[in-house]
Amino acid sequence: MTDFNNHVLKYNKPGSWKLDDGLAEILTEINKNEYIQTLYSKKPDICKPGLVNESYLKICYDKKIELKLFREIIPDFKCSFNDPYSEFYYTFSLPKLNPNYIASEEPLGLDCTDDKYFFNINTIQLTIKSENLNIHAKFWIKIKNSLSSLRP
Repeated sequence: MTDFNNHVLKYNKPGSWKLDDGLAEILTEINKNEYIQTLYSKKPDICKPGLVNESYLKICYDKKIELKLFREIIPDFKCSFNDPYSEFYYTFSLPKLNPNYIASEEPLGLDCTDDKYFFNINTIQLTIKSENLNIHAKFWIKIKNSLSSLRP
């Protein structure tokens, strides 16, 4: 949570590491949950027909909530966001070295780029694809409500 509060929320350099509009409040609320830490996120501000318009959130989590994530949260998202207008899927990753870390590059001031061991944890990424901004908005509301209140 320290990296999120001290670096991510304050990061204002141009480029892809800045938070997308509307995510600071949502991610802050999720990160108040002691069992979850947000890692990566993407939220489109416009949707273009025919293009891949994705929203996603990658998190790490305490093992105490792992079963609830897989047995309750993920199935609920599958039911809510798999229809003719949206596609939901998730990816699970085992611990690994940080693919963004390059020792020879100047640090950006974010652990997700500067810490070689940042991904030495289990992670899950929740993703939807849709051409409808309202569906993306519902996805983010549901993520905020589901993850901020998730307890063992």
